[in-house]
Amino acid sequence: MGQYGEAVRYVERLFSACFVAYVLRKSPRKINAFHLEKRRKFCTQCYANTVVTIKMNREVCLDLLIFQLVKVSHQICDIPENKKGIIDITTDGVSMIAYPGAAETGRGLVIIITIHLIFTCAPSLSICAHTSPLAALRFNPDGKFLATSSVKGTVIRIFNVQTAERCYEFTRVNCMGFSENSKYLCLSSNTETVHVFKLEESVSDIQPETSSWTDYFAKAASSYLPTQVNELISREKSFATARLPKAGVKNVAALRIIKSELYLMVATADGFLYCFVVDPNGGECAIKFQHRIGNEVLFFNFIIIFLSERSLFY
Repeated sequence: MGQYGEAVRYVERLFSACFVAYVLRKSPRKINAFHLEKRRKFCTQCYANTVVTIKMNREVCLDLLIFQLVKVSHQICDIPENKKGIIDITTDGVSMIAYPGAAETGRGLVIIITIHLIFTCAPSLSICAHTSPLAALRFNPDGKFLATSSVKGTVIRIFNVQTAERCYEFTRVNCMGFSENSKYLCLSSNTETVHVFKLEESVSDIQPETSSWTDYFAKAASSYLPTQVNELISREKSFATARLPKAGVKNVAALRIIKSELYLMVATADGFLYCFVVDPNGGECAIKFQHRIGNEVLFFNFIIIFLSERSLFY
């Protein structure tokens, strides 16, 4: 996308497709659409104000692509100020949008809206997720769970979007990510250990995609012991762990299912990508490969493009 090393402000990839929409730091009011396989930009859309985020799913993006990114299908009006662009949209099933229901200085209220096929929006649910303002939101792959974090501390909570019930809570977490079948979570912090937790109540049994290594790289980060809040049960240890060469380096991690095998991908700010194999029986993850990905600018562009799907991080 443009020259290598060019700073990207925001980017969103159409789930499991070859289309990417992105905003460059030097052009914050312009959205560019890029075809990964053809390696060319095919559309540009300019706006009067600075773009604060981009979110797409199959249904909505298809409509945008048909109309060459110039037709507005629907507008959600009268929402609180959201300068940080904290918002998420589901990738599969019924299209839903989650965004803060209170101003950035208020409490951590989440509003979830269902987008019907005729592109009319109906309020669906509100969740009082935190007592302080929200820092991030993220749906899991099939849109049945929503992960939230607030600006105070590093606490991530996971809610059932049908009942608003708080299902899990993670403390001292910088980032986390769901696996594509929603059965696992990977979590990491500024320590050298990345944890993988197995969710006893799997959300679904989605058939994972079969794909090559060139199609993948994923995301997540930050961990510690979770508490299943509705039963107040504290787990003693994680299902699997992976160890990085050193602590104190900013990193992002993610789980990916490739050819029926579960892998943990970790990218670090000092320019390395690590791939670990997650054993079906758990335990210490064996490293499959280590790759040098370059300087810090390339690292952050890399994780934004490839490691952000269905993950929550700071």
